[in-house]
Amino acid sequence: KSWSYLFTTYGYGDNESGNHGVRSYPLSYIYSGMGTWQTGMLYNQSTNKGSFYWSATIIHGTSVNTLKIYEKYLKVANSNNKRNGYNLRCVIKISI
Repeated sequence: KSWSYLFTTYGYGDNESGNHGVRSYPLSYIYSGMGTWQTGMLYNQSTNKGSFYWSATIIHGTSVNTLKIYEKYLKVANSNNKRNGYNLRCVIKISI
């Protein structure tokens, strides 16, 4: 459905507790860093305590929803450019 739905379901807020929650079982996100592509070169590479993940939701053209996990909070963001080097996370879909 969406990160907002998922975080509401698990009770994860935009705070340090929510950050810890998404990095724990069962979601188990990790700090994975990021990079940005511009003019064919990779720059702003980072392995700090932060992660940016793509969603499968395309807003329009070059814009996609993202999840940002910072050191002490979470942020579901809209309209990030696809040229940014964010991470992908494959998740199996289980139908009940």
